Amino acid sequence: MMFIIVMRPRTFGIFGIPLIGINAGKLGFLMSISAGECGKVIEDIEEGRLSVYERFLLDVSVMRSGKPHRFSPFMNDAVIARGTLSRMIPIEVWIEDELFSHYWADGLIVSTPTGSTAYNLSAGGPILSPTLPAMVITPICAHTLAVRPFVTDVHHRIRVRIDGDPQESALTIDGQENFRLQEGDEIFISLSETKIKLYEPHHKQFYQLLRKKLRWQV
Repeated sequence: MMFIIVMRPRTFGIFGIPLIGINAGKLGFLMSISAGECGKVIEDIEEGRLSVYERFLLDVSVMRSGKPHRFSPFMNDAVIARGTLSRMIPIEVWIEDELFSHYWADGLIVSTPTGSTAYNLSAGGPILSPTLPAMVITPICAHTLAVRPFVTDVHHRIRVRIDGDPQESALTIDGQENFRLQEGDEIFISLSETKIKLYEPHHKQFYQLLRKKLRWQV
């Protein structure tokens, strides 16, 4: 059996290749296993002792002057954030065809349940159960305290537009791809047709990891 180590899970995951999360550093603290457990987990995979489950991806696309200019699936989050200028940006969010909110903020995060424990969590967003058919919209340092993260149905389409000068703002996909936005760009986020397959070690359950890593033990 051949094993491949990848830094971008969606690169191989979209081809139906089962993956397993390995925490090899300080980030990704909710990854399934540590580097020291790799040998045992590989043995479990070879012996067929691990089950495989699926998680959905979201697609993000950028429309510029009415034409598609960028498209990518993502596993964790799509982040729209200001550039080097220390000024907030005006962000308009639509869910389906209904105006949802108009933010003055440092940026906006749209996260999958898988990515809810990443940047979304740091920005004050909720943790979502990995199998929940939902996504979360989390403003980054919004100007008003009335603005709160919002969880919506994963089958809804989200449209985001910077209402004015983007001020060197960029779209970052899964913390790895960076795309500079221009005035008039519209960002669309929707459920992807592709799912990603993951191995699940039997001894590493999600809620158990939450209790341990977030120190919820009593």
